[in-house]
Amino acid sequence: MIHTEFVKKALHELEKSDFGPPDLTKEDVALLYSLGFSLYQTGDLYQAEIIFRRLVVAESLEKKYWWAFGAVLQAKQDYQNALTAWSMCCLLDEENPHCHFHAAECFLSLKHIPEALKALSASKERCSESEEPLKQKILVLEQLWSTK
Repeated sequence: MIHTEFVKKALHELEKSDFGPPDLTKEDVALLYSLGFSLYQTGDLYQAEIIFRRLVVAESLEKKYWWAFGAVLQAKQDYQNALTAWSMCCLLDEENPHCHFHAAECFLSLKHIPEALKALSASKERCSESEEPLKQKILVLEQLWSTK
């Protein structure tokens, strides 16, 4: 259960801070992640971005924070910055085809077709048999954008 006073205080501190969450325990960080995820799901992308931005600064090697940050930025159509987050996901979780796929989506939105096709190829190479639906999406996008 999220405590209202903690959330208000944490959001206030995060908004005025240029760095990570000040003096927060692991439990506080986990709670912030949960709050950020809830805000993302309800469409409050502004507050979710604030939380995830601070979490990636505070724990820069935690891939789930980069994933969440990339998803928020992409949902806000901030594709250039989302690419930075997806690039970090690719570095931290190199074999995950979804990181490369989301980077490709951003490249496509920016009309950077050669980079998008490279990212789609990297995603396809990493797909396992259980990820057939993703592989099919990749193939459709490759066919669509290779002709442009």
